[in-house]
Amino acid sequence: MRKWWAAFWVLGMIWGSSFLLIRISVEAMPPSQVVFIRNTIAAIGLNLVLIIQRKQLPYNRKTLVPVIMLGLTGIALPCLLISWGEQSIDSGVTAVLQATVALFALVMAHFAFADEKIRSYKVVGLLIGFAGVIVLASRSWIGGQIEASTLTGQGAIILASALFAFGSVYSRILSRVSTEPLVLATGAVTVTAIVMGLLNIIAMIGGQTFANVLELEPSVIVSVTMLGVFNTFAAWVLFYSVIKHLGAARASMVAYVVVPIGLVLGVLVRDEIVDERVILGGLLIVGAVIYVDVQTARRRNAETAINHP
Repeated sequence: MRKWWAAFWVLGMIWGSSFLLIRISVEAMPPSQVVFIRNTIAAIGLNLVLIIQRKQLPYNRKTLVPVIMLGLTGIALPCLLISWGEQSIDSGVTAVLQATVALFALVMAHFAFADEKIRSYKVVGLLIGFAGVIVLASRSWIGGQIEASTLTGQGAIILASALFAFGSVYSRILSRVSTEPLVLATGAVTVTAIVMGLLNIIAMIGGQTFANVLELEPSVIVSVTMLGVFNTFAAWVLFYSVIKHLGAARASMVAYVVVPIGLVLGVLVRDEIVDERVILGGLLIVGAVIYVDVQTARRRNAETAINHP
C-alpha cells in the first residue's frame, strides 16, 4: 500500500509540473506544435504498453467514433487552449484555474449519472469555487483598465477545464460500456497526435512558421520531451495503476496536490508573483473541491450505514 501512496505523490508532482513545462515550451514554439509533440511521444509509449499487454485500440465504428470524440474534445482542444492561454498568464495561475475541472464535472455528472445529482452542498461548493475564479480574474483589472491578454488567457484555461471535465465524464460513460480506461486514454491521445499533426501541416501550407526543434534551447527541448514522456505517457499509466490499487476516490485527490506544486514551481523556477488574490482564489477553488468531496463521502457513508445496519 505504501508503494502506491508513493506513486500517488509522484503523480501529483508530475501533473503539478505540467504547467511550468508548458509555459517554458510555448515561449519558443507555437501551442499547436507543443501539443503535437507532447501527444505524439505519449501515443507511441501508450500504444507500446497496449502491445505488451496484448490489447488493441477499438477499430469498429461503434467504439471508434466515441474514442475520436473523446480525443478531440477531451484532450486535443483543452491541451491546445491551455498551451495558448499560458502564453499570457503564469503557470501557477493556470494550476489554480485547472482545479475548476472538478467543479465543472459536478455539473456535467448531474445530467449524465442518476447517482450524481446536484445537492445543496454541491451548489454551495460551486458558488465558493467560482467566487475564486472571479477573484483570480480580477487580477486582469490593472490601473482601472482590463488587461485583455491576461483575461482571455484565463478564459482559455477555464474553457479547457470545462472540456477536461466533459472528457472525464464521457470516458466514465464509455468505460461502463466495457472499454478499458487505459485503452480509452491511448485511443484519445493517439487521435490527438494525428489531428494535431494534420492541423499543423495545414497551418504550414497556410504560411504558419514552426520552430526548428534542432535549434531550440536545451531547456525547451527538455520541457516538451518531459511533457510527452512523463506528464502524459507515464502519468496516464501511473494514474490508472493508482486507481486500481487505491480506488478512484483516493486517486482523484491528486488534484489537491497539483495546485500547490504548480504554484511553488512557478515561483522557484520563473519568479512568478503569488499575490493575495492568487492565494485567496486558490483557497476558494481548492477549498470548494475539498468541501464537496468531504460532504459526498459523508453522505455515501451515511447511506451505506442505513442500507447495512
